[in-house]
Amino acid sequence: MTATRWLPALMVGVFTSAASLFGGGLALRFRSALTLFLGFSSGAVIGIALFDLLPEALGAARQAYAALAITTATGIGSAA
Repeated sequence: MTATRWLPALMVGVFTSAASLFGGGLALRFRSALTLFLGFSSGAVIGIALFDLLPEALGAARQAYAALAITTATGIGSAA
């Protein structure tokens, strides 16, 4: 197997590990602001999931529901 086949996968793994290590070290370094880091990271994960799934939901349910009804249900569901 040539190096060009496994090198991209190895680089993605190294960068992912480095980002996780950096983020964990940052959280340990600023322990007093840990709740802010956790709040930001959970909000970012929810926001990314919402921006990824909402257009797909709008496209799939457009025949049965209006876009306003889907986004309202999403907003109410995330607030609960």
